[in-house]
Amino acid sequence: MEIIQMSPLDAAEHIAAFIAQTIKTYETEQPGQKPFNVFPGFLPEWKSRKEQQDNCPAIAVHPSQVIDNENESHSVISVLVCTYDDDMKHGHSSLYQILEYLRAALLTEKRVGQKFYVMEDVKTVIPAEQPFPRWWGQIDINVSLPQPMCDYSTIWGDEP
Repeated sequence: MEIIQMSPLDAAEHIAAFIAQTIKTYETEQPGQKPFNVFPGFLPEWKSRKEQQDNCPAIAVHPSQVIDNENESHSVISVLVCTYDDDMKHGHSSLYQILEYLRAALLTEKRVGQKFYVMEDVKTVIPAEQPFPRWWGQIDINVSLPQPMCDYSTIWGDEP
């Protein structure tokens, strides 16, 4: 019997693969768009402006929360999008476009990796403080997970 991985990290890796594939369509729709770097995990630390410019746009995908309650378990998968633009007045616009493109793709697809379901409560955040000339925002996606079940017979014994 094959064990199916359905951990939060597995969900993040599947979402990163989905985004890497999906963002290729965005790149072809935008003339002159640099290819995206998609990282399962976190963004590398780029010290110089040259490193930032060379590596952006970039997307990092990682699990940021796991939430268990009485009826369900889910993980919050954070999608961090980082762009680079020297234009102080309009540089943020490409960030908004990419975030919206990804949000719509995730909500339209719903099932990622044939085993993770994207729940309706998706949250996009664009902080007011931006590390110019980089621009960043984050999409938090709730993904359903299998709910761990307690075997009460190990606690109370086999008898009711």
